[in-house]
Amino acid sequence: LAFARYMVTSTTMSIANKMALRVVGTPLLLVGIQSLAVLILLIPAYKTIRLGSSQDRIRWLPVSVLFIAMLVASMISYKYCSLGTLVIIHMGAPIMAIIVESAFSSTFQGDIHTFLSLAVIAAGVVTYAYYQKSVGKNEMLGVIAALVNMAIGTTEHVAQRILLVETKGFGMSDTGIMLYNSVVSCLGALILSIPFGEMHTLSSQIADKPIEPVDYGYIALSCLCAPCIGYMAIRAQ
Repeated sequence: LAFARYMVTSTTMSIANKMALRVVGTPLLLVGIQSLAVLILLIPAYKTIRLGSSQDRIRWLPVSVLFIAMLVASMISYKYCSLGTLVIIHMGAPIMAIIVESAFSSTFQGDIHTFLSLAVIAAGVVTYAYYQKSVGKNEMLGVIAALVNMAIGTTEHVAQRILLVETKGFGMSDTGIMLYNSVVSCLGALILSIPFGEMHTLSSQIADKPIEPVDYGYIALSCLCAPCIGYMAIRAQ
């Protein structure tokens, strides 16, 4: 059930992110806004927040860094790629996950059905790539970002699983992890947006074309999906 909810939320967020980026055109600022929204939405759940020991927080820091890198790469891919292309690329994630998890996780289990499923996925991806028309320069940038996102995301999910499932006595709660990730993501994205000039880009874009009410709806929906997908991903572990 957790995986079903994660799938629905992920699909909704993909559409919302794609539409929101058409409006703002600033991937880093959108990540920062979404992370800030998560922090605000966590306020009613403050009693459930547990950040564990200092050792737990130090161990989780690399996961948070991978988390923000994954989000930024994801936003760049949404900006330059069609949703169809992104869906096909992300179909390769289970293959990469099997490779990473078999190498680093002690709880990995695979059988003939697992590898047959992966073979079907690989066949679908190869077929789509074979019949795909030539890719433009901008879309190629999106494809590269999507591949980087997939690699980082797979590593981040496996690292999450090792800490949450295989590490005894790990003391951070689900909401504590969401708070920790969101603080790192919010600060990191907003700081990185400065040298990339995204504030200027956003103000120029708004001056050229004011944001319509429906566009605010897409931004709000992406911000609402952010805590949902973060929580579902943790629960799915």
